[in-house]
Amino acid sequence: MVRIVKKGSVWTVIHSRFAQARNAMDPESADALVSAFKEFDADPSASVAVL
Repeated sequence: MVRIVKKGSVWTVIHSRFAQARNAMDPESADALVSAFKEFDADPSASVAVL
């Protein structure tokens, strides 16, 4: 699961999977991260992204 928390121009992108997965990356999570950063890149009001 990927969540985005926006506070003004700062975005926090959070990758969080269930405990058994130990936050391992899977194809679905990787696609969600790519989408999140593309969205960040396209937003002129966003200036900082924290992963």
